Amino acid sequence: MGARRNKDKMPRRLERISRDLDRLEHELDDKRVLAQVKMTFQQTCQKGSTFRVGRVQDLYNQIVPTLRQITAKYPHTYARAAGISKQLVALEVIPEAWKQTQFWHVSNFPREACTTCGRIVCLQCGEVDHPDQTCLGHLRSQLQSGSEPAEKQATLEWKLDHT
Repeated sequence: MGARRNKDKMPRRLERISRDLDRLEHELDDKRVLAQVKMTFQQTCQKGSTFRVGRVQDLYNQIVPTLRQITAKYPHTYARAAGISKQLVALEVIPEAWKQTQFWHVSNFPREACTTCGRIVCLQCGEVDHPDQTCLGHLRSQLQSGSEPAEKQATLEWKLDHT
């Protein structure tokens, strides 16, 4: 039933990704940067091969490196590029492949707004966003500051010990 429901949502997801790629293109000074990504996505969707085993992961690995390059050059595009990455993950119907693709998403787009409070958090370490530090560096500096309550310090120590 779950796979069937996911299959029913595929056309809408594909349309949304295509629309978001168009919107991302409009946010760029150099439209050519995204041309290959859009062409790859459109060709894959036209072939109907998107849903073959491993095909979503192939598509993800063809598209996302360019999205990362775009966000490095145009930081204001991060949210839209991260959204496209999440939508590509959602196309995956095989649980183990979905899990791997989700890990790639977190690696490529670790910053996410909390849906409850709106704060930007790091999906890799679960702490408040720390764009100028690695997760380990951020955790160490928080722990060394000594300003955290005992329970928070214990959590930070656990994260450092198990990362």
